[in-house]
Amino acid sequence: MDLECPPVIISLAPSNLNSGHNINSYRLNYGHLGKNVFSQLLTPDASKKDLLLQMDGFSRKFNFNLAPKNKTINVLTLASPSTRALMQLAPTFTKKTGISVNFAVFSYEELYNIISDIENYSFYDIIRLDVIWLPWFAEKVLKELDFDGLGFDRIKERVIPNVLDNYSIINGKCYALPLDLSIQLLFYRKDLYEDPKIKRMYYEHTKSSLQVPQSYREFNDISAFFTKSYNGMSPVQYGTVMPLGNSSIITVEYLSRLHDLNGDVFGNTGLCTLDSDEASKALTYYKEAFQYSPATTGDSWWNISAQHFAEGDAAQIIIFTNYATDIINSRTSKVLGNIGCGTVPGNHPAIGGGTLGISKYSQNAEESVEFLKWVSNEEIATAFTFLGGIAPYESIFSNNRLLSLYPWLTAAKEGIINGSVKRFLEHTNTVVEEKKIDTILGVAIKNYLLNIIDEKQTLHQAKSSIDAFMAPYLKK
Repeated sequence: MDLECPPVIISLAPSNLNSGHNINSYRLNYGHLGKNVFSQLLTPDASKKDLLLQMDGFSRKFNFNLAPKNKTINVLTLASPSTRALMQLAPTFTKKTGISVNFAVFSYEELYNIISDIENYSFYDIIRLDVIWLPWFAEKVLKELDFDGLGFDRIKERVIPNVLDNYSIINGKCYALPLDLSIQLLFYRKDLYEDPKIKRMYYEHTKSSLQVPQSYREFNDISAFFTKSYNGMSPVQYGTVMPLGNSSIITVEYLSRLHDLNGDVFGNTGLCTLDSDEASKALTYYKEAFQYSPATTGDSWWNISAQHFAEGDAAQIIIFTNYATDIINSRTSKVLGNIGCGTVPGNHPAIGGGTLGISKYSQNAEESVEFLKWVSNEEIATAFTFLGGIAPYESIFSNNRLLSLYPWLTAAKEGIINGSVKRFLEHTNTVVEEKKIDTILGVAIKNYLLNIIDEKQTLHQAKSSIDAFMAPYLKK
């Protein structure tokens, strides 16, 4: 035997087992197999049929280039649970490649402003963009990625449907790789919803059954029932938790209610339609929900909702999934084992999350490519998801340990596959700076929530400002 050329060893191994350095593992998802066999045994005559399942297969291991130890890349990113997870894992990248990583972590607004002026921040190498910013910024601030030439070809086979179109590809070119997926979901207390006594009380109170809300009218009715100041018999203090936050948070919350009523900000011609009955009704529903929520500050984010829910203060909340880990990871969580989840009322959830690209001005392009390879590695993606992110690969959503820990992953996958990240002018090819519309609409609505202007003034102000902003686009 030639000892200088050892034989290739291939093993059959469980999906969650890390193989040795010189061993190629064909990964068998035994948990996935067990669930399907059990389901088939419970189905009449199904046991007579063949059961063929797709296994995880060979884990793709990228070949990393060892860099000089004095090389450093700078990552511009958002303060979020996903960033915390990435920072925890980054030392393994440095150990493997010799490349050090600095993380520059900023708030949502700060990050947007820096990216808008990126030529004056040429020291950043990797940029984390919110997925809704990608159409506007991709060609302006990111290098185009040679998807196949850089060795990312198998990513196409591994990601769930619809992801690359939303998180990577702009005008047929690849500018970024998806980092973390996120979508709005409804989280509720199963122990409250399924309690026979509470269900009876709810029926006597509302003359309707207590069930997961299918509309925002139902959402508000349930929230009122579970708010002690409106119902002294409520087992919790509040029906829901509403973050007041910045303009982007407010716009997302309002749009969800507007779409539930089959309304929209724009008509087919691109003109603003905020003078509609649906726009007015959605605004009323939105403000009403704050009556059933603890007071939140003007800079609160969805993590505040998760925190209150984990502490047992509220019956239901709507948050993005990348903040849902705070519900079960909280040391004071009082709802473990009693968490239900489903799509948002009306089934028009906003899709969020982030994507990573290489700055046009980076002087460390080769090292940045190595970082993107590392992030896309299947073992890193799995660890990233365990730590609170949601990596975009099929294997994540069939990993039974992850599904047991984060039961909302299945609902998240379904919503992301069927949803769209484009919130405005969805049915046109017009690319606008959505953040500007976010700000116009969000600021107007925030003034309404703070009782500074009334409903009519709010919608008039927002419509007038949006029409003025859109005028140059409509002339093209």
